[in-house]
Amino acid sequence: MFRKKILSSNEEQISLVYFWYIRIRIYLRKNILERFRKFKARRPHRSFKISRKIDYVRPLKIGGYWNLLGFVFKLIRDNKKIFRNLVLVSALAGIVFIGLMDQKFLFRACKLLLTLLTVEISKAFLVKLVKLD
Repeated sequence: MFRKKILSSNEEQISLVYFWYIRIRIYLRKNILERFRKFKARRPHRSFKISRKIDYVRPLKIGGYWNLLGFVFKLIRDNKKIFRNLVLVSALAGIVFIGLMDQKFLFRACKLLLTLLTVEISKAFLVKLVKLD
C-alpha cells in the first residue's frame, strides 16, 4: 500500500536531523517541563508578582511590630540583672577605650611598660649571674 520513498543522502541527513529534533523536544517536554511544573506547584509564590491569598499559606503565626516590642521589653524586665550588668560593662568599656586613651596616653603607657620590662629582665639576668659566681 505504502511505497518506500527513495531518499538521496542529503534528504537522509535532513530526516535524521529532524528525527533528533523531535526526540529532543519530546525529552524536554516530558522531563524538564514536567519538573518545572511540579516545582511551580510546590512553590506557587513568584517574586515580583502578586500572588492570590488562596495560593499560599503562612506556616508561622507572627505578630506585628508592637507584639515584638512588648516581647523585648518583657524579656528585659524579666532579666533585669543581666541587662543592667551588660549595659554597665559596655558603658565602662566605652569610657575607658574612647575617653581615657588618647595617643599620648597610649604612648606613655607603652613606654612605661617597656622600661619596667627591661628593668625586670635585667634584674633577673643579674640575679642569675650572681648565683652562678
